[in-house]
Amino acid sequence: SYRKVLTWMGEHPGAVGLLTFVTLSLLAPRIYQGKPLSTDEYLLWFQAHTFADGKVFATYPREWLHHLLISPDLFLTDWGKGTILSPYWPGFSLLLAPFAALGVPWMCNPVLVGLSVYFLAAIARELFEDSETRGLVLLLALTSACFLLNGVTFYAMPAHLLFNALFTWLALRPSTGRLFLAGVVGSIALVLHNPLPHILYAAPWIVWLALRRPCDWRQATALFTGY
Repeated sequence: SYRKVLTWMGEHPGAVGLLTFVTLSLLAPRIYQGKPLSTDEYLLWFQAHTFADGKVFATYPREWLHHLLISPDLFLTDWGKGTILSPYWPGFSLLLAPFAALGVPWMCNPVLVGLSVYFLAAIARELFEDSETRGLVLLLALTSACFLLNGVTFYAMPAHLLFNALFTWLALRPSTGRLFLAGVVGSIALVLHNPLPHILYAAPWIVWLALRRPCDWRQATALFTGY
């Protein structure tokens, strides 16, 4: 019955995450052709390949730039030196860079989504006692078109989900060490491509931690030190 399936999912989040990763890795180069299909994706993909080459800026002959750039505002461009840089914050491109160096950039987001499944299960384990309910958490995530389809793209949102989920898991049982790590994770989330998603997500958690009684200033200091 479906209850047995939910229970199995709740008891084997690692297997569910691995299966998700394998499935998306098989689909990404077919559904999405392994290429960025929008400008936002391309900017992140381009910067990842620049990082993979060991460079911060891509450099071209100056006279080429007017022909290479569809829009003069697409990249941060030094027209005098012939260098271009993605306008997005660099965190996600740095995550993508090792995959670009290996020639499999389309595998990055399947890895992130598979890991997200595991940490969503870890959060559910903190909140719910029975395996069936934890399995339902995973099922609801996996039946979300946004959750799965982003896993075959080059958008940064799967990375935001993963790092915010890890941040949540660390904050649920606050201690000095866990909150320091939450701050480190949050600092990565801030620079993935835009700081606003993590700011909006983390702010209520930080308020909750600050309003807990008794207030432990060592924990608060550890969190901001991590950031």
